[in-house]
Amino acid sequence: MPNIDIEALAEALERAGATLVALPATHLGPVEYGSAWPDVVRAAHEAYGWQPGETRYPVPSARDITEMDRLYALVNRLPPDRRTWRRLLLMRSLCHPITGRHLWSWRKIARALGWSHTYVQSQWEIALTALAIVIDAGQELPGIDTVDKKRHDSRYARESCALEH
Repeated sequence: MPNIDIEALAEALERAGATLVALPATHLGPVEYGSAWPDVVRAAHEAYGWQPGETRYPVPSARDITEMDRLYALVNRLPPDRRTWRRLLLMRSLCHPITGRHLWSWRKIARALGWSHTYVQSQWEIALTALAIVIDAGQELPGIDTVDKKRHDSRYARESCALEH
């Protein structure tokens, strides 16, 4: 069993997903033909302030973005034959930055992967445990207590000694 709390790891994934969703997504493609001038107002109900404005998410800090990058890099360190675990962890991690609601429900993930929703939930717990083992093997995760440096160094010393003989 890994030394990392699985619930704390799930919360860290949710924070990373909320950070990813909150990133501003402007200019993702080629710029279309247009003008810098504002649109012509042709009716009174189209005037400024009459229509509801767009909801803007709070812009994540640089520290939050760095933590998200580190955590998602660790998700990519899961075994290559377990790419469905990676998909599952990444889909479930996406949360609304204001409400905290998951963008992918268990049933929606089940439809995307072709599984039942109960199987998705059990695989999610297994994938979280596997990710905790990857982190426990010496990887660094901000905000979550990992194994001590001494044990990490001794593991690599044993592996290097085994390779020399």
